[in-house]
Amino acid sequence: MSPNPSDEAAPLDQGERDTVYEHQLKRLRDPVAHLPHEISCEIFTHYIPHPHERHATLSEPLTLLGVCTHWSETALSAPQIWSNVEIRIPSKFMITPDYTAFLDAWLARAKTRPLYLSFRGSQSLYEEITRIVVSHATHLRELVLPCIQYLFIFPLGNTTFPSLHTLRLQDNYSYNEGSLDAAVISQILRCTPQLRLLVFGERYLSRPTISSPSPTLHTSLTMLNIVNAESGESCILKDLTLPSLTHLELILWSKSHLDEFAGFLVRSAPPLREVRLYPWPQDSDSIMTEYRPTFERVLRLLGGLPSLHLCVGGLAEVVFYEILADRSNLPLLPSLTSLTVQHYGMTTTRLRGWFSALMNVLVARAASGLTEFELYVGQLEDETVRYMESFCGENENNERLPVVQELRAQGMRVDIRLVKENLRKLGE
Repeated sequence: MSPNPSDEAAPLDQGERDTVYEHQLKRLRDPVAHLPHEISCEIFTHYIPHPHERHATLSEPLTLLGVCTHWSETALSAPQIWSNVEIRIPSKFMITPDYTAFLDAWLARAKTRPLYLSFRGSQSLYEEITRIVVSHATHLRELVLPCIQYLFIFPLGNTTFPSLHTLRLQDNYSYNEGSLDAAVISQILRCTPQLRLLVFGERYLSRPTISSPSPTLHTSLTMLNIVNAESGESCILKDLTLPSLTHLELILWSKSHLDEFAGFLVRSAPPLREVRLYPWPQDSDSIMTEYRPTFERVLRLLGGLPSLHLCVGGLAEVVFYEILADRSNLPLLPSLTSLTVQHYGMTTTRLRGWFSALMNVLVARAASGLTEFELYVGQLEDETVRYMESFCGENENNERLPVVQELRAQGMRVDIRLVKENLRKLGE
């Protein structure tokens, strides 16, 4: 049977032959086309940001698809370049079936690779987006969410996130609708058994906070940041037991918060390596001395702590300095080697009043092993800067070295920085 002429391809004209030849020539000259597939995938991987640096935008992997067919095929076969992405959620009317299919297909390209996802944009949690996140729950390693509403993906049904290591809320806004209570936080921890890092603000908790019947035990969490707290009756730590915690950022607004923090330390006995503490009780000078026994109890329970970062600006700092400078209290924080003090909202008059007390803390703590001290202070008047420099710089009228110079001579690293036009270091 003779071939049907209609089945035969029409002959190419000269222009089409030239185009095909040019494509073939480009492929021959393309060094990536001659690399082993595994090496090509590795090269493409370096084009995408590392998850610990930042999340890739949608456009970065898509750029690889638009170069040529070979690059597109290589990129689609490399799951690692689809596993780290920042997704900007559009407004509701743009959440179409095509959009959700595109997003689902994108995450499916990561196959079994750990997923590092960051959601930005809309402050509303859409059912379509929730469904996609939950469908990939098994492979989620890091999840960055734009606001409180997105946390409600966790208590839905019996879904667990067995591989999730990091959970962050991206911003500091609070909303009236969808406020969380401690029971919801406990539910989040129950469905994330491998969670290591949790960052969110207590301001997201509803007021009054609903306590759990008993503290929730989570054995994997090592880093907890809850600094964006508002003044409330209780602290979220009241409802948690975290025996593996090594890094903690915490704000304390009242004596009851201090008591609950102490109770948490007794209950959890965590191996804390670094604590960033914001002691800002909102009380008057007249009753501030009542905080001293509670402060001392907290510091006594931090016996193995090597690094303490104080963010101060309220009345409680005076009590802290008195405790730390008291030589009879040197058994408190016996393992402390690094102290950082950062000041917010500090008036010049008050700064001059306690700066010498802070120097006394360094002198006392040098005897118990303190080797590093950093101080960051906001913009100050010139007179106050000169007052501080008298403790830091060389002064020929003194019979002995100024305090900071003497401590440096003993081997302590002292770094005092003032924000005045730009970051300025004193005493160097």
